[in-house]
Amino acid sequence: MTSPDAPNELAAFLDAVGQTMYSPEHLTVMALAGPPSESFEEERDGAAWQYQVSERSGVTLQFREQVLVAALIRLVADDEDAAYPALGALVPGLTLPASRADIRAHYGATRHEDPDMDLYLVGDHYLRFDFVDGQSVALTVILLGATA
Repeated sequence: MTSPDAPNELAAFLDAVGQTMYSPEHLTVMALAGPPSESFEEERDGAAWQYQVSERSGVTLQFREQVLVAALIRLVADDEDAAYPALGALVPGLTLPASRADIRAHYGATRHEDPDMDLYLVGDHYLRFDFVDGQSVALTVILLGATA
């Protein structure tokens, strides 16, 4: 059982996704992720998209029309980005990176799954876990109804 005062940084990401750019919730997530090392914009399907990439923390924030619609959190470093530095504080009761079986035991039934990904519904957000060889490598918090 996790202590009620155990860090739960995922809660900050869940609170921020769905909020506007530079809202207090977005600023909280920026404090966790650190300043973006890269920021870029693109237009897709008539909508303005902006990305804030923090390579040092492995976090990428994705905005559509200045609303945060997704936050990708790397659990394992890759060639370009580090892993999230506070993995132990991300999800209370779950040691990350984790096996697919451990994540399923923690979150229960998936909403959708395929060989490389499991999707869970948590409130009005999806949690997407990406896997390589059965081990989680990334967690993405996605606003329900958002198109990536």
